[in-house]
Amino acid sequence: MGTFCFIPPFDGKDVGVSLDKYYTHVGFCCDPGRVGGGTVSVRVAWHIVGTGPNQFRTQTINLDTDNPKGHVNFTGGNVDGCSFLRNDELPITLFPNFGM
Repeated sequence: MGTFCFIPPFDGKDVGVSLDKYYTHVGFCCDPGRVGGGTVSVRVAWHIVGTGPNQFRTQTINLDTDNPKGHVNFTGGNVDGCSFLRNDELPITLFPNFGM
């Protein structure tokens, strides 16, 4: 795939990814019930090709025991990079799954 990263629980830092292809969405899956429940919340920001360096679109996705899967569709054009920021402190390993 060429694009791989780990999104840690909230530490105040974004995890940035430079994309090697033009992906159309990113998905996530986790099992908060495994650690006693709660909600995994991740803010996704994506950069559209041809826009300025600070031109990102954002969306926050929440995953819990009732909704353990989710995805964000990249809108606005071809995307050349994105970043992730967890807004929770659950001890869960979360990896993005990019799709075309």
